[in-house]
Amino acid sequence: MDNSSNRIQSERARLSPKLLDHPYLFTPFPVASSQDKRQGYSKRAGSYSSGNLVEDKAYRYKMVQQALSDHLIPLLPPVVRYFDVGCADGKRTQDFIKLIESKSKLERVAAIDYSQGMVEQAKMLLGEDIVDHGDVTNLGFDGEFNVISLMYMVLGNVPEDSLPTALDQIYSATEPGGLACLNELGWDPHFLAENGYDSNNGNHGKYMVYFVRDPEGKPITNDQGKPIFFTQRMFRPGELQSLTSDAGFEIVHQQKIIPTDPRRRFKLEELLILRKN
Repeated sequence: MDNSSNRIQSERARLSPKLLDHPYLFTPFPVASSQDKRQGYSKRAGSYSSGNLVEDKAYRYKMVQQALSDHLIPLLPPVVRYFDVGCADGKRTQDFIKLIESKSKLERVAAIDYSQGMVEQAKMLLGEDIVDHGDVTNLGFDGEFNVISLMYMVLGNVPEDSLPTALDQIYSATEPGGLACLNELGWDPHFLAENGYDSNNGNHGKYMVYFVRDPEGKPITNDQGKPIFFTQRMFRPGELQSLTSDAGFEIVHQQKIIPTDPRRRFKLEELLILRKN
């Protein structure tokens, strides 16, 4: 086991008992592996969309949908070939399709997710011929779509060293003049403070870490009976803009989805709408 793996295993051991009592902690290490994330998503695939009814998620989802309606829909071409990267159970893809069809003719739809459990759920909702298993770092398309979404923290699940590859793949799949949109967790000082972020006590870093939980709030366990770790990358101001610009995109709209709940349970998100020139 190399030094990096040793550090991650040590960090997982340190965080495990604390995460039983804290909904969120922070770490500088990507303690959740791709296998953790795939398994976590698959195990909650059947109840995934019900999580959007939780107060904070419902609010943020409504705000994102409104921002897309206000700022993406006016930019749509008359005929849309749409690709959803990270479709989860397909419910949000379905909502995105409704937004598109409020303005444009939908000529083609494709969707992928890297969780097999989510793929099976999405196929039942969207259709067998629309949904496939896939990874944002290996799409293999060449200018086939004029609208691409990678919404609800898709990039935050990508390994750090693969972020440029993921955005290069999105850029390649987008036709010239086409649009791409994404939203990710921003750097929210209020949320960090609410959850004890402190560079002096070990509770710090660019990854938010938590246990995957069922609708009753109990940690979901893996095949070994241990709680499944999950991490989300939090992007500091300007990071997403730099990454997408380096990939070749023009930013045509950017917006912060601002939390308003006085308990600060909500997490700030950044929404970007991009164009390939």
